[in-house]
Amino acid sequence: WLGLEWETPVRRQSEHFGEYALALDQLRNLGVVYPCFCTRGEISRAVDGKADWPRDPDGAPLYPGTCKRMGREQREAFLMTGRHAAWRLDMADASARLEQPLGWREFGEGGDGRDVRAEPQVWGDVVVARRDVPTSYHLAVVVDDALQGVTDVARG
Repeated sequence: WLGLEWETPVRRQSEHFGEYALALDQLRNLGVVYPCFCTRGEISRAVDGKADWPRDPDGAPLYPGTCKRMGREQREAFLMTGRHAAWRLDMADASARLEQPLGWREFGEGGDGRDVRAEPQVWGDVVVARRDVPTSYHLAVVVDDALQGVTDVARG
């Protein structure tokens, strides 16, 4: 009734894990991701009871950086034993590599819209590949949008 149509073929993330793995490899080669062996429980215990612990805009505690501070030899030893890791984006390093600030023009509140400056560092080191699936929503949606030429996103 709105006149919207699906672009075909419909892209299913589960059918494109190989493409996400290539994107993750690029991030590894740039040195902006690191393996994280922490479970959610371990992360929770590390920040539990610390009322002044930094939190993201949704109120969740930021990752404490346990594996970020881990030495290369220990990381490699964990990986060699088959210990599964999620991969986190080193937000400080990735942000420092930007040539210009991130932002977008937001429409919908009247006029010509307003410019919004992105502040990705407030979310901490996000997971870009889960330990049980070779991607996360964050990585998959960026790869998919780039491949499909998505330039505008409507949220409601």
